[in-house]
This record gives sequence, C-alpha cells and structure tokens, in this order.
Amino acid sequence: MVSVIIADDEQHCIDTLKIHLDNLSDVHVIATASNGSDFIKLAMQHKPDLVFMDIQMPVLTGLELLESMGNVDFKTIFVTAYDQFALRALKLNALDYLLKPVSLADIVTVVEKYKNRQLQASLKQYQLAQTSYKKIDLNSETITLSVSDGLHFIKTNEIILLEGMGAYTKVVTKAKAAIVASKTLSAFEEILLPHNIFFRVHKSFIINLCCVKKYIRGEGGEVIMENDTVIAVSRTRKQEFLNCFAKI
Repeated sequence: MVSVIIADDEQHCIDTLKIHLDNLSDVHVIATASNGSDFIKLAMQHKPDLVFMDIQMPVLTGLELLESMGNVDFKTIFVTAYDQFALRALKLNALDYLLKPVSLADIVTVVEKYKNRQLQASLKQYQLAQTSYKKIDLNSETITLSVSDGLHFIKTNEIILLEGMGAYTKVVTKAKAAIVASKTLSAFEEILLPHNIFFRVHKSFIINLCCVKKYIRGEGGEVIMENDTVIAVSRTRKQEFLNCFAKI
C-alpha cells in the first residue's frame, strides 16, 4: 500500500486529488495539510511514501518547504497551475511535476512511475546483494538436527528454508531433503540468524537469503526460492527483508 499526504492551500484541490487517489486500490491518503507547518508535522508523524504538494502556498512555497526539510524519505509530486517552476522542482529530485487541473490518468501514471522506481531500486539492491554473497566465504558450520530415529548433521549453507510446524520444524536442504526436527522455529532462529544469511520472512518461515531466486511485489510480496518454493513475506517484515540486501 502506497501512503500519501496531500499539501495544498485550496480545499477543492485537495478534494479533487483525494477523489482520484481513492480510485486506486493500492493507494491510501493518510493526511492532508493546507500549509507548510502542518505538513511538516504530518510528514514526521506518518512518514508517507508519496507527497502531492502545491507550489503556491502561504508563508512557504512548496519548493521552499522541500528545500528547508533537506533529505527526506518520501517522493514528492508537485501539483501547480504554473509551469515555470518545473526545472527547479526537478533539481530538488521531485518525482514529477503535474499541471492543474489534474486528471485520474495523470495520477495513475505518476503512481505507477513511483512503484516502478521502487521495484527497480529493490531489484538493484537484490542484484548487488547476490553479487556480494558470492564473494562471502559462507559459514559452513554444521548443525545437529534431532529427529525421531537419531541425529542429522547439516551444513548451514546447505539449508534453503525452514518451516515451522508447531513444536517441530521442517528443514529443506539443497539436496532436496526435507527433515522434520523436534525443535521449534524460534529455536532455529536463535541459532541461524546471527549468520546474517538467514531471515524470518514470516512467522512460519526462515529462509536462506542466498537461495532467493525472485521477489514478487505485493502488500508483503512473495519470494521464490531456488527449489521453486513460493513463500509469502509478512507485510510487517517486507521493508526489513528488502533492507537486508541494502545493508550488504
């Protein structure tokens, strides 16, 4: 879900933008502001993904407001009746510059532009991470799995994923073995996560980040592992999961 704040000193412009944005199922307008002071407070409180901002506002223009805030986490789309500010807006790294009156088609285009850029950034981070992982001497520590008929010894870098099954955990390896161990997923989490190549993407799954083949965008998204297993990423873990690659 893409979170949005609208900043405009004309209420009818806010209303029009909100109607267009409400037509998009994956966009949520979390707040509106009629001046710069209110906007700064709302942006700090809600941390939006996107901001639709008018340029001509009292006290501070939208351009001056963005300049005064320095580095921000959100992307800005300037919405104005004047075209002479476009170059300055783009120099401020604005995502886009829309002229009033804004249509639904304009909104759809710019939101898709935002989502495509986010996806490209995530894929770039993933590719960099995969390259970095190949250079890492992966920890080949052997762990012991207690099973019903004895013990299994597995190298950690041979594990693709682990699935929690109540008091048990199914461990899937590159050798296509699926071993059910008498240990909870949380117990494995304590052992494996310090290796930095394992991540708990969901309450029921821990994955080996080196074995991720593809990430599919969604509310939380899904990962496809190298053995073609598809695993949902928890919405609350999505950003942390993507950040794993950015930190490499």
